Amino acid sequence: MSQKRKTRQPATDITVWERAVAHYRRIASRDRRPGVRIWAGQRVAECAANLRRAQLEVA
Repeated sequence: MSQKRKTRQPATDITVWERAVAHYRRIASRDRRPGVRIWAGQRVAECAANLRRAQLEVA
């Protein structure tokens, strides 16, 4: 039985930054180590800024 695979669309800058924000948010909320939570929170802010910049470039 053959499976028809849906071809994956190439990632855009916006989707990459959205995934990065979600990733670091999960780390910031779930990790038990306070230093990692602070670092992940800072990465969330950086990635969110890059996401906004990428959205403005498209608009």
